[in-house]
Amino acid sequence: MIEFTSAYETGFPEVDRQHKKLFDTLNTLEKDIERGMVEHVLPMTLVFLKTYTRHHFSLEEGCMAKHQCPIAEKNKQAHRNLIELVPTFEERLSREGPTEKLAKDIYDFLVNWLSGHILKIDTHLRSCKGR
Repeated sequence: MIEFTSAYETGFPEVDRQHKKLFDTLNTLEKDIERGMVEHVLPMTLVFLKTYTRHHFSLEEGCMAKHQCPIAEKNKQAHRNLIELVPTFEERLSREGPTEKLAKDIYDFLVNWLSGHILKIDTHLRSCKGR
């Protein structure tokens, strides 16, 4: 389980709320992997991820632009990289079906990306808030 702690807080309640939702989604995926029930949740997880990334990244990038956060461009590039990766997961789902291996690969990638991205980039919003 990946736990949302104060270390992940950005100082922007809506950004943090959306991050918590992503954490919840990943924790649900982890539970379904453990139960061997990925057939239904895996396609829904990818649909959620596509929708979430478009909406959330727009909000977050807007906050960084509004508050002139120096790391804004690095954030945008990281977002683009993830958005470009989602179709490869969809292609694998189409090719392989909703396998436990694919679910684990998606889960592991997202947990690593998410924790690293929020801690190394998104938390810079705290220091930009007063600008």
